[in-house]
Amino acid sequence: PLDFIEHLLAVSKQQFEAIVDKADAIGRTPISIAIEHGDPALITLLLKNGACAHSDTKIEAALDLCVNTGQPQLLPLFLQISDTSKQVFFNGIQRHVESLVTKDFTSLSRLLKAVHFFLTDDDIATLLVTVAKIPGTSEKLPVLYGLIRNRMTNDQLEALREAAANSNDLANYRYVRERDHFLAT
Repeated sequence: PLDFIEHLLAVSKQQFEAIVDKADAIGRTPISIAIEHGDPALITLLLKNGACAHSDTKIEAALDLCVNTGQPQLLPLFLQISDTSKQVFFNGIQRHVESLVTKDFTSLSRLLKAVHFFLTDDDIATLLVTVAKIPGTSEKLPVLYGLIRNRMTNDQLEALREAAANSNDLANYRYVRERDHFLAT
């Protein structure tokens, strides 16, 4: 498919831009097909030529598709190449962390490994607080802690302690308290 699209670009950039976000009969766009096939070169080409341009909704759908098809390694392309705002990107990641944390630890780990270089310490601290609020997630907290490597501020630690305490999950609270003790020593 990449050769065909490059041919289209060579023939007429204007015609290509007119169809770059067009859906087929079953609603798939060129970017969604490229994501389903896990083709970073095609995704790069499409993004550089206007796919999903200036549309947070299209970007969110593409980010969701990356996660839902087991292709989280493609997520950074949207920040590196397109004009995707970091907030739209982070909101999508946070939404998936919330949904995966109690269902699919393997997918959660793959997602976090793919995107953690693009998240700030504050972003990761926010994800930690999100996870700590969900009962039954104490075994997932170390994955997120591992990403920030002791860089949490006192305010972030306090927010995490509060979230864990309010989760009504003793294991979450105990993990956070033990981690606090470890960080203090």
